[in-house]
Amino acid sequence: MDRLEPEERAQGEAPPAREPLSLSEWHRLGRPAGRDLQLSCADALDNDYPDLARARSIVIEFPAFTDGRGFSHARRLRGEGFGGELLAAGDVLPDQWSFLQRCGFTGFADPALSGEARERPSFRHGYQADEKSAGAATVRS
Repeated sequence: MDRLEPEERAQGEAPPAREPLSLSEWHRLGRPAGRDLQLSCADALDNDYPDLARARSIVIEFPAFTDGRGFSHARRLRGEGFGGELLAAGDVLPDQWSFLQRCGFTGFADPALSGEARERPSFRHGYQADEKSAGAATVRS
């Protein structure tokens, strides 16, 4: 079954429980907890982070691999206590996996990218604090 866009649904019709909600659908339904959400990097989430932290899973869509807003959204969500699956979708590169992980992503929405990213060598030391470490590594020359 194809996903219906919000404007294609009958007035007041809620999407099936396992179908990810867009931000506008989630707002229209009263910000329900325990739902799967699909967000865009361009979504303004400043007032939504505490309620989004109650979602079951969140996919963040990157319009371009150079767009860093998805990384910021991920950090804020994890900072608010979001503990669910957090996936990157759209124009993301396997090379970005270590940075995505440091911001709290658990994988890619595309399984092929997930496999390719896990095959690449990872960085052993971070130079900035992340969600798991208290501070940055010290580099001496």
